[in-house]
Amino acid sequence: MDPLAAAALALAGAAVGYAARVIEGWLKARWDRDREREARQEARRDRLDELQRSTLLELQEALQELGRRTAQVHIAMRKTDHLDATDPSVTLVPDELEEEQRVVYGRALLLAGRLRDPALKETVRGAIRASANVGLTTQPRERADRLGEFFDARDGAERALEGVLAEYL
Repeated sequence: MDPLAAAALALAGAAVGYAARVIEGWLKARWDRDREREARQEARRDRLDELQRSTLLELQEALQELGRRTAQVHIAMRKTDHLDATDPSVTLVPDELEEEQRVVYGRALLLAGRLRDPALKETVRGAIRASANVGLTTQPRERADRLGEFFDARDGAERALEGVLAEYL
């Protein structure tokens, strides 16, 4: 074989080898980047799932607390049913209980806002609204009806929460 042809062939072989190593390095870097991106996305999904799971658990507790406070408001208002609710000097619900109820509302609304499922979010918000309706009603019979509506709405929200929570446990 001609020495010039042999040199050209060796040079071509070296160039092909070099190009193959460059392509291999590029493909490996791309594969590594894709794998790292997938790992970051998976970690993000895991964090979001954990946040949703903890939100659902906290919301269950908040709804239970909301039920207790709503019943306490109803009882406090029953004790004052004989008083004139239009008289500004009459306190139907003690200030401390009103504040506790406000805090529970706020916590439940905050947690409901974190929910991913729009139907579940609306169900929970409906229960929270039903609780507010108990305290806004001054007529004893109507208030008792509203209390029943609240507990029905809360129970429905808790069942829905349990169904969604099962996906995260």
